[in-house]
Amino acid sequence: MKTAFEFRPGIMADRASEQAIGFLIQQGIENADCLSLAAGFVDPVTLPVDLIRESVDRVLGHTDTGRAALQYGTTSGAEHLRMTFRRHLADLEGPYSHMANVAPDRLMLTTGSQQMLALVSQAIFDPGDICLVAAPTYFVYLGVLDGVGAEAVPVHTDDDGMCPRALDETLSRLNDEGRLPRVKVVYVVSYHDNPGGIMLSEARRPELLEVIRKWSRDHKIYLLEDAAYRELHYDGPVLPSIWSFDRDGACGEHTILTQTFSKSFSPGLRVGVSVLPEELVKPVSDLKGNEDFGSGHLSQHVV
Repeated sequence: MKTAFEFRPGIMADRASEQAIGFLIQQGIENADCLSLAAGFVDPVTLPVDLIRESVDRVLGHTDTGRAALQYGTTSGAEHLRMTFRRHLADLEGPYSHMANVAPDRLMLTTGSQQMLALVSQAIFDPGDICLVAAPTYFVYLGVLDGVGAEAVPVHTDDDGMCPRALDETLSRLNDEGRLPRVKVVYVVSYHDNPGGIMLSEARRPELLEVIRKWSRDHKIYLLEDAAYRELHYDGPVLPSIWSFDRDGACGEHTILTQTFSKSFSPGLRVGVSVLPEELVKPVSDLKGNEDFGSGHLSQHVV
């Protein structure tokens, strides 16, 4: 006689349960006539159907390029594509950017920037480690932190974004509690943050880095800059990234910069680009290799 066994999910699946984003996206798709402000849907009218059709025709219009796009790519993305994306990031930073000097192997193409948020978190955090976040912050990343067993500690935010003084005070308190060694990352949505829509002021960008350097004593604290909404800009000067101010030693030594084309171009293509500190390239690449050994190659060529 067969015995009925109750399935019990593993700890990773258990930690990932009850994530709201999947439900919100499903509701948005099933209720297409409703304008959902919850799941970050792009207005369908603005989706560049004609432009993407032209791009697909260009990619597949020649046998050699078409075959290359339809074949497997490398885990980090083809080098010539990473160099193309590097030029795009350099253009966003402006004429004084040091982005053009970054080695191509420090860039990685992912399935949207969300995949990089997950990969970086898996690479850096152990259960019980701490991530400092703005109060409030992007709720989907809080789910990522839950998934790796990390604790999110809030930092006061005002109309100019995360407060450097509040960050310093929070790190000082954690140091007094003996928990500074568990602090691994400060997570900042630097452009039009979700959910507040706040733009981190230009003055605060280098100030946050200075605080992080100050408290990186026996171990490095990283700043994870989520620039997903960077290109959703209407008027006024486009501010440089926090990454661009991280010039001590190797460019971007403390900062992980991640961006996506989901909001500015098309979420269905699921293409993100990130710049990693040198020491994170291998562990993040190894983790991505276990997941998919390379994101959608055709989508990368189209973008």
